[in-house]
Amino acid sequence: MYFHLLGGERVVAVALDVGGTTFTTSKNTLVANSTYFKSIFRDGWPDDDYFLDRDPKTFELLLKLLRAITQQCRR
Repeated sequence: MYFHLLGGERVVAVALDVGGTTFTTSKNTLVANSTYFKSIFRDGWPDDDYFLDRDPKTFELLLKLLRAITQQCRR
């Protein structure tokens, strides 16, 4: 987990290992519109990569959708 400043906004970046493929995204992207991620990360974020035993191609589409929704909500 690490931090970036994006237009003055602090962004928490997290790495997820999904079926052997590493995805890096922001904590906000995952929890803003997903009750699943809100529930599994309710008590904090792991220090290491978080592993999901899922298909990375499908997760890539899900992540694109979550990013698009998050961008729309900011407007």
